[in-house]
Amino acid sequence: MARQIVDTIWQEVIEGTLDTGQRMPTVRLLAVELGLSPRTILRAYERLEQLGVLTKRPGEGTCVSLAPADPAERERWKRLERLCEDTITQAEQLDFTVNDVIDTLNDFRSHT
Repeated sequence: MARQIVDTIWQEVIEGTLDTGQRMPTVRLLAVELGLSPRTILRAYERLEQLGVLTKRPGEGTCVSLAPADPAERERWKRLERLCEDTITQAEQLDFTVNDVIDTLNDFRSHT
């Protein structure tokens, strides 16, 4: 779901619905508006910040920035996305679903 939020906000920036410098809703407010967990919104905002689409400003909150993302950080995220795609492909070949992968990852997270 965080990925869909990232895609939606990015699209709104591209289309001009969201302007550079515009303040974004707080994590909690957007979570309530969308009926999602604040953690999901936080992950989306963090990803958009890593991509250079959003920035946190002390005392102002999170704003649209369109600052260039760090190339190393961008490459790191691309590698993670490729890893996820490969994992899903391999899981599907074993007749597992994306939800099975997510559940397994959550199990690993709870053990660490």
